[in-house]
Amino acid sequence: MLNYKDIEKWNKQANLFCGSTVVKVHNIFDAKGVVLELAHPKIKSSLFFVFDLDLVRPFFGVFENRLPIRCERKSKPMGVFLKAHLEGMALVAVEQLGEKERKLQFSFSSVGKDLDLMFDLIPHRVNLEVQLAVSTTIDGEKSKKRSKPGLRKMTWRKAKQERSVSTSSADQSLHRVTSFEVPDRSLEDVCKIWLNKFDVQTSQSNSSDLNQIEAKVSKLQKAISKVENEIESKEENHPKKIKKYFTANGSLENSPGWMRKFEVLVKQGRWDQVDLKAHQWEQKLTRTKERKKELIEDLENLKQGNVSGSGRISGGPSKKAPNSQSNHKLKQATKKNQGPVKYRKLEWKIDHWAYLGRNAKDNLQLLRRARPWFIWAHLTDEPSSHLIIEVTKSEVPSFLEWQTLASWLLREGSKRKQDGLQEGEQIEVMWTECRYVRTVKGGAGKVVPSNLKSWIGPYK
Repeated sequence: MLNYKDIEKWNKQANLFCGSTVVKVHNIFDAKGVVLELAHPKIKSSLFFVFDLDLVRPFFGVFENRLPIRCERKSKPMGVFLKAHLEGMALVAVEQLGEKERKLQFSFSSVGKDLDLMFDLIPHRVNLEVQLAVSTTIDGEKSKKRSKPGLRKMTWRKAKQERSVSTSSADQSLHRVTSFEVPDRSLEDVCKIWLNKFDVQTSQSNSSDLNQIEAKVSKLQKAISKVENEIESKEENHPKKIKKYFTANGSLENSPGWMRKFEVLVKQGRWDQVDLKAHQWEQKLTRTKERKKELIEDLENLKQGNVSGSGRISGGPSKKAPNSQSNHKLKQATKKNQGPVKYRKLEWKIDHWAYLGRNAKDNLQLLRRARPWFIWAHLTDEPSSHLIIEVTKSEVPSFLEWQTLASWLLREGSKRKQDGLQEGEQIEVMWTECRYVRTVKGGAGKVVPSNLKSWIGPYK
């Protein structure tokens, strides 16, 4: 459990990282807390701000390089809210609310919105409160607000109303609290004490992982036996046996039950239809045999320690993976976006390109040809070209990749290059997915973006 001295030290430590950008929001064990992953322009390694909302032993701490605990996909409404609004915002200030108090306030800011995060670390009253204020977009038009005054509030737990109890002087004497000395601990010792509670949870998670592996193995074995029975049944009832039986007996009168279905076709002499059915049956049999091979491979991988396998456990044929090559490429020209487009392009990642339009018309053409999950970016509070970045779904460039892209945008798509650029000069870029960028009719290249996030870093 943290005392006010520990919180004072964490407050000083966290203030050193002001100017960092929130890269991602993670969830910790059983969604009992959140972790903010940040990137600082002067620090190469990642930073992790941990908010553990355990009712008895709450904790806040800062870790560098890596997070010493496991994250999960399971999330509470607060985690979903922070992922939607906090990612891409910059840390402005950290403040301890009141002297000798166990409350911390974190202030974040980006283009058009400010977010305050209050963390109450008092046991049995532990809570996380978020307040989001939304303003306007770059074109001066008001953005769509979910709440009328542009202010949204959210809490991790529903706050309980405190009862006011009046006590007499006689009763107060029964509730005297003896003063004691608060221990002065180093932040390393505080982190070790907090991490000790995860040893038990880790051992439990390891046993649950083994149970999951055993369950997957038994499921695969059942699937393999089911497919083997299916293959045996298809080989036994193959339509290609009809011709052999008819040649030997001259009719299908005393044939097995499944052959009687083809008796009408045989009497009419429509052997082409019988051959077609046999061909289709053979194709199904071939796919079922391929399915059996895949399941056996998955089982061998699982036994060798590859827990994930290929994920083909359920019955039925395996689905083909989508074409990853076309998943992150600009759309082909159509009637709506046809015509020549002049642009500059940069390969910011292997087989991933970024585009800058030469003029307002080209910017709009690029935006129309972009896929919904591509990233649209623009310099904050100054004119520039529209930057369209090819990405796969749910992909976000890292801090260094953003530095390359933002520097290229500043160098090739803005007027600041005429004044001369210096290495280390600060750049601020606002960005969002292309699906959230709305074009303005009659405006030469004007757009109204929403769900904006920001990136701040040095020119390279």
